Amino acid sequence: MGRPVVCSAFSPVVASMAKRARAGLPYDSHETFGESIELLIEDPDLARDLGEAGREFVRSTYTWDRVVATYLDLFAEVRTRNL
Repeated sequence: MGRPVVCSAFSPVVASMAKRARAGLPYDSHETFGESIELLIEDPDLARDLGEAGREFVRSTYTWDRVVATYLDLFAEVRTRNL
């Protein structure tokens, strides 16, 4: 949606995805949550850049062809392991 992410640093999956996408700021306390929100309000260019990076990450990572290929690879791996 073109918006930056403020996510919990205690959720490794979400924090890692935000980092990979260069799309957000992880927080690890009430204080850092507030600081992240203030930073995004005070720096709209940063907020815009993070949001756009997230949008581009989703656009390039979750195409239909790429999702199908990922599942086909998974099925092939499962089949190989079970033969």
